[in-house]
Amino acid sequence: NTILKVWKKAGMQPEDVGLMADVDEVFSRDFLRAIQVCDFEPLRPGQSCQKPKIVPASLSFESSPYCLKRREWFHPDII
Repeated sequence: NTILKVWKKAGMQPEDVGLMADVDEVFSRDFLRAIQVCDFEPLRPGQSCQKPKIVPASLSFESSPYCLKRREWFHPDII
């Protein structure tokens, strides 16, 4: 809730997309561009902002891409 208040104070508009992530949780440039230009129904303005709209699953690595863990990791969040 605090983050949303700060974003609004900084000028965030209903058509903007917020990305909450740790520095080791990143999307590809292509995915971020798609979020900007494509119509994702869950991200349309006017919907509830009480929970993330898209929670993608990603691979989890232990120190190296050659050491893949067998679990899903649901971060970062897009709201």
